[in-house]
Amino acid sequence: IPRPPNCYIIFRKDVVAKKLIPKGAEHDSRHLSRIIGELWQKLPEEERRYYHQRAAEELENHKILYPNYVYQPQKRTPKPREVKR
Repeated sequence: IPRPPNCYIIFRKDVVAKKLIPKGAEHDSRHLSRIIGELWQKLPEEERRYYHQRAAEELENHKILYPNYVYQPQKRTPKPREVKR
């Protein structure tokens, strides 16, 4: 079951869908994350509230679809390293 998206994730999806990023940045996730993070920091409070509201709506829809959902993060077990000879 996927986790409900938070306000930043919804904003990121909107930015990518509207193609508001420089050409070529969509292929470099580190660069893309930095650009979108800067856009998020510069976003006016009114627009942020819009994304917070959308996140709350997504959370409510998620609760309806998955009423017994409880987030249970799984700790990743490190893979054993191969010995080079």
